[in-house]
Amino acid sequence: MKKARRGEDLNLRLVSSLLVVVAEGHFGRAADRLFVTAPALSQQIRRLEEQVGVELVDRSSHPVVLTAAGEVFVADARPALEFAVRAMNGLDALERRRARRLRIGFINGAAGSLGVR
Repeated sequence: MKKARRGEDLNLRLVSSLLVVVAEGHFGRAADRLFVTAPALSQQIRRLEEQVGVELVDRSSHPVVLTAAGEVFVADARPALEFAVRAMNGLDALERRRARRLRIGFINGAAGSLGVR
């Protein structure tokens, strides 16, 4: 059996949560923005750190900042996440184009005497 590489099954939702924590600099404010509790968000970031095998944030600093490994990770993860969002948006746009229909209708006799001529 082929051994999975570190981060091969990376959860993009967890990456997105990390970026919110970094932007807010605080687990509580980030949790509010994500509509979760601070402990749940902290667990999500721990799960991401377990997936990639390194600590990504320094929880002892206020505001919360990235570790050196976190800086490296976010530098590449941010564009990857943006690319994934663009890819999904492209699929959504394709589905909307496929779903478009032009419906033409008429009511017989609505033109009155103009319709007879």
